[in-house]
Amino acid sequence: MAAAAWTGPAALAAATWDHAHGDAANSGFAGVATRPALRASATVPGLGSFAPGAGPVIGPDGTVYLGNEQGVLWALHADGSFYWKQQLGAGQSIQASPVVDTDGSIYVVGEYTYTDHRVTPAVRRTDSTLYHIAPTGGGLWTRPFPEHFTGVPQAASRGATSAPPNIWRSGSQAAIIVPAAYKVLGGSMELYLLAFPPDGGPPREQAVSYQAQALNADDGGILSTAGCIITLCFLHPGFQPTVTPPAPSDSLPAHYTAPMSGVGIFTFPGGGLPWVIVNDPWQQTIGYTFSPAGGFTEMFRKTDPARGYAASPMLLPDGHSVTAASDADANSIIPGHLVFTGPNGASLPNVGTSFPLLDTPARTSDQRLVVTSQSGAVIFLQGTTVVASAQLPGQTIASPAVSRSHVFVSTVSSLRTFNALTMTEVGRLDWAGGGLSGPAIGPSGRVYALASNTLYVFPAPPLRPCPTCTIQRPPRPAARESAGAR
Repeated sequence: MAAAAWTGPAALAAATWDHAHGDAANSGFAGVATRPALRASATVPGLGSFAPGAGPVIGPDGTVYLGNEQGVLWALHADGSFYWKQQLGAGQSIQASPVVDTDGSIYVVGEYTYTDHRVTPAVRRTDSTLYHIAPTGGGLWTRPFPEHFTGVPQAASRGATSAPPNIWRSGSQAAIIVPAAYKVLGGSMELYLLAFPPDGGPPREQAVSYQAQALNADDGGILSTAGCIITLCFLHPGFQPTVTPPAPSDSLPAHYTAPMSGVGIFTFPGGGLPWVIVNDPWQQTIGYTFSPAGGFTEMFRKTDPARGYAASPMLLPDGHSVTAASDADANSIIPGHLVFTGPNGASLPNVGTSFPLLDTPARTSDQRLVVTSQSGAVIFLQGTTVVASAQLPGQTIASPAVSRSHVFVSTVSSLRTFNALTMTEVGRLDWAGGGLSGPAIGPSGRVYALASNTLYVFPAPPLRPCPTCTIQRPPRPAARESAGAR
């Protein structure tokens, strides 16, 4: 472990949507102006199929990155035109958004699920690998996840995850942190945090929590279908997050799975080690500090007995983490709630809703919260007080995306725009097949959103005249296609 190099590129204070939920804190906020998403300037079909939650992220130069279930990482210019594509290893599938480092390089997790006939009876197994891709395409390095139960082939695996990677930073040091679920003998599972150094060395591992109850699936459990842990099918046979919509055209797919919770990362303004917050697939929110030398140090653990599903935590600037959670009964998700936990130790009450919550909240520039429910409710809060809400017809598990001027909400049947100040609807684009991943906002104010496996690109607001300004644009790189990453 001592040989690994934990030094990474310097952080940038830019409004770049380089993480699955905007930034390392999962704020869902970009500090740029936008215009309402009324008409797409471009649509990009033919990109393959995308897992729930695996939406676009954006590099510091405006390049848009998407990873599909066929194991292809796509790079598109800001206007949606083709730049390059990179095929991961044979049989790999991308189940979550990539993350972009400040030098423009990309980290993405590939998963390979297969039937292992080396044991009798044969079992389903999932192996995960972290890929580091250059800004212009081409593999820099790959690092398989650590293998557990190497001496017991029936339980051995390299972890399963549909959580997006995140990047921890402290000074010149960096780490790529990914939650991963490992099967345990008897059908149980354990959640780990893996922290990879930027040079591709072996990761630090932290056991987070353990679930002793056997999975209600085949013996592969999480390894045969990651959705089993993601929708918590082990809690109750036939468990499905279901709310009856008013029309079939507003319904999410019948067998979708909400994505696994990623980590949120936060540093207090006064400095100190960055915090890493994670929601396990059960009922706990856990806070750690991390350093390459010392690894993970647990600082708090909060149990939420009512929780059936929790999205990725979002960190407010004051250090409170906010978790959107759904309660669960024996058959389905029922009303949800927002939970406020550390690292800020000041206690705040939970906020109950009448709707199931399956996505990560976002914040506005003045720290109001925005959360959407599976049933299509859009809820605005000031602190712990609901200040506005709207009921949309379409279902959604997509997190909102917030700019300085607008809030964008993707549902199955439409993309809605709200004024971020007045919290009233100011735009609507009807579509089909949305609501599975959140929009992303580019540094120029362009907005990107997926529906029916097609990327929609919405134009940026016009530039204000500046008689004394001279804008120099870099030459546009030529399109290229890369071979498989090694």
